[in-house]
Order: sequence, then structure tokens, then C-alpha cells
Amino acid sequence: MYPIKAVAIKTGLTTHTIRVWERRYEIIHPQRTETNRRLYSEEEVQKLILLKKATQAGHSIGQLSKMPLEEIKRLVQEQNVVRVSSMSNRVDLDEESPEYYVKAALQAAEDFDNEAIDDMLTQASVNFSQPVLIDGVVVPFLNALGDKWFDGEVRIAQEHVASAVVRSFLGRMLSSVRTVEKGPTLLTATVSGLYHEFGAMIVAISAATQGWRAHYLGPNLPAEEIAFSVKKTNARAVVISIVFPPNDDIVREQLLQLRRVLPQDVALLVGGRAADSYMSTLQTINTQPTHSMSELREQLLELRMRYKESLEKAV
Repeated sequence: MYPIKAVAIKTGLTTHTIRVWERRYEIIHPQRTETNRRLYSEEEVQKLILLKKATQAGHSIGQLSKMPLEEIKRLVQEQNVVRVSSMSNRVDLDEESPEYYVKAALQAAEDFDNEAIDDMLTQASVNFSQPVLIDGVVVPFLNALGDKWFDGEVRIAQEHVASAVVRSFLGRMLSSVRTVEKGPTLLTATVSGLYHEFGAMIVAISAATQGWRAHYLGPNLPAEEIAFSVKKTNARAVVISIVFPPNDDIVREQLLQLRRVLPQDVALLVGGRAADSYMSTLQTINTQPTHSMSELREQLLELRMRYKESLEKAV
């Protein structure tokens, strides 16, 4: 259950709008605490996201309030299709290919069209399985966007707008994943000095679909805080994402410190575009950089099988 401020962040709506939609149109029905604070379910949050998209497409909230949820979903889906079709005139690729959505999202980023970016990612999530969505669309888009920013082809403001959309999209994916309660716990984060969080969010999503109880801790966390979280959650694995910067002394020391403070039986995996630049440090802590999401999935599958075997032996 989410308080109204958290719902505002997740949906992009103001708290005033959420209250008005609740009071005037009775679209949602939050629970109330003993102190009369509103609490919203995940289903209500997702409904608000749909309603926002539908109103942005030109539908009135009064009209939408009388529609069943499935009808609202259809309207939003049709709007996504229209946007995708209109983008076809500008992107000379097959709409059935992941590359199409990467190129279309990049074009939308250059145009400051955050709605189009979100629509491209949403439509791609409908057309492709989660591994293809992540490996073929989301990761290549982020990599290409970062390269364009580094090369000066997009401005900082354009990169920030696109990143905000991706962060919201990945947040929705992460909140919608359901994991097995008895699965092993995995934590993802970035250590102090690392602010690029998307890799860690993507790892949490992928791990959750493999049966891990995945927790995304956030960016720029000191090694001691990660170790504390491991102790409190009894986590069996920690995955650190390193996208930027390469060869940083603070990051190097944080990796060494993290391995020192983590229990020896807790697996430590490190991946990301800049991970190879820390090769000597990774060898010191007895781990190898993970170079792709498919490779990480294999590692997580193997770790989970070991965990299952250890439980069976204990029984």
C-alpha cells in the first residue's frame, strides 16, 4: 500500500489531481489509516497511470470515469499504436524489430517528447518477451543515449528528460513483478561514487522473474549500508552495477570494502559497461565481470539451483 505522495511520484500526477479524481469522479477507493491517511493499492496506482495516459491522449476524466478498466486499457493501447505508426514515417525499420523501438525512442529523446519515449517502451513491452525487451530495447537505448550524450549529439537536458521516463518505466516494471516468497533474496545497488542506477534496476527485474526475492536498494550506497541490508534480509547474492565512471579510486575502494564486510557465503556479482576497467580489483575480490544480461541470468540461475540444493540437503 502506498501513501499519496508515493503515488504522485509513481504516476506523475499531483496529489491535488489524485484527490479530485477520487472525490469528484470516484475512480479510485483508497483505504484509510486510523489517522485518516489515504493508502493506495498497486492496482489503483496502475489504474491512475492508465488514466493519466488516456487524459493526455485527449479523453476527459469525466468520460473515463464511466468506463470499465478494460476499455481504458484499450484506449491507451490504441494511442500507443497510433504513436508507433506515426513514428514509422521517421524510422526506416520494421516495427516488429527491437531496433525499431530503440531508434524511435532515440528520435523521441532528441525531440524532447517524453510521452513518445514512454509509448515506445510500453508498446515494446507488449510486443516482446521481457528478456528481449530488456536486452534488445531498454539496454541498447540507454547505451545509445549515453553514447550520444558523451559525443555531444544530445544535450544534458535531453538526456535527463529521457532518463526520467526510463526510470519511471523501469519502476513500473519492478513494482509489477511478483516473486516466490520462499525464494532466495538478492540485492542490487551501486556503491558510493556510482549514480547511474538503471543497470541495478534492470537486474532486480530480471532476478525477480527468475524466482529471486529481489530488492533494489538504489544508487550511491556505501559498502557498509549494503552489508547491513544483506544482514537484515539474509540475502544470498549482491549485484553491483558499474556504468560510469571507469577507473575511479573511490569505486575501487568501495568494491574492496564491500567484499570485506560481506559474509563469505554471499555471492558478489559485478557488471555494467565500465566493469572491465576494474578488472584488477575484481580479481582481488575473486569475481569476474558480467558482460551481458544473458550471462547474468545464467549466473543467477546457477546460484538459485545451488541455494535449492542446499535447502534439500538441510532437510
